[in-house]
Amino acid sequence: MELLIRASRNDHTMIEKLCAPASAGLWATRRLPLSGLVADASVAAERAQLRKVAATAGIPYLIDPVTPLLQDEQAPDHPWARLPFATAERHTPAELQHPDLQDELIERTLDFQREHGATLLIPPYLYSPKRGDGWFEVNLQLLRRSARYLEREGIDLPVVPVFAASLLEYGPQSSWAEGIDRYLAIADTMNLRYVALSWSASDPGKEGYAKLAHLLTATQHAATGRSVIGWRQGLTGSRWPPVARQATKPAPDRPSAATTPPSLPRDVHRRPRPMTGTVALEAAPTSTSPPSDAASPARSAQPCSPTPSSAAPLSALTTRPAARTA
Repeated sequence: MELLIRASRNDHTMIEKLCAPASAGLWATRRLPLSGLVADASVAAERAQLRKVAATAGIPYLIDPVTPLLQDEQAPDHPWARLPFATAERHTPAELQHPDLQDELIERTLDFQREHGATLLIPPYLYSPKRGDGWFEVNLQLLRRSARYLEREGIDLPVVPVFAASLLEYGPQSSWAEGIDRYLAIADTMNLRYVALSWSASDPGKEGYAKLAHLLTATQHAATGRSVIGWRQGLTGSRWPPVARQATKPAPDRPSAATTPPSLPRDVHRRPRPMTGTVALEAAPTSTSPPSDAASPARSAQPCSPTPSSAAPLSALTTRPAARTA
């Protein structure tokens, strides 16, 4: 099982201590307690030492662009809004469907990650709270155009697409063909490291059985044939490794896992058995929850003060002509 830790603004000292044995070349036989490091874009801009720690320890470094913040208005002095690919303005699906705006967003987002030392790239992504809301189609377009951009520019770094959506809307099996399967089909054409699943917030101790069943079966479905990771999933992520071990298509004489949800094994730390997909977990020293089914995308990130970019904000780069499909 892989464990990625999301570092907040004040976690850099703790991260350095966690990676100290590997960074110092000591205890070669001791395994690091983490297998990757994640930082929000605003944190990566301020804490340059995070990229050095990850590089010295020999672990992947991921920078989350947190682009769902484009779906809501931000304070002009918000650290995220001051990043070169961000804007304080609220955007609609119709506005973000314009190809020129998408291309500019993709280029600036991926360039920012590369300039700040990311070894796995995260294409820009948005959160879809409801099927047919327009955001999912924009997500497909962004991922497709990201694949073209990486190929055109000869960038061969592995990618981690983030599927951010409502569990109630996109988790049921009836939604897979027109929902997550379309996203995975595009992701599979890329130099894929794993797919990050960012389901809307849920609490395993409070949610009903049906919603938990959606979480398990949809995750198992996504993990068939590829690796997946829980993205900002908190305690829910502890249910994922057993699901990954079952991520194979059911035999013809067995009921489908989508109609017979698996039970929750107590031991999530057992050695994984052979499987077609794997699941990693993401932990965060400071928890930041994804949007809930009834709420709009989260509008804040960990506060920090990166150096203001001299680049123009995204909204200033492109006018907003009538939207058309890419």
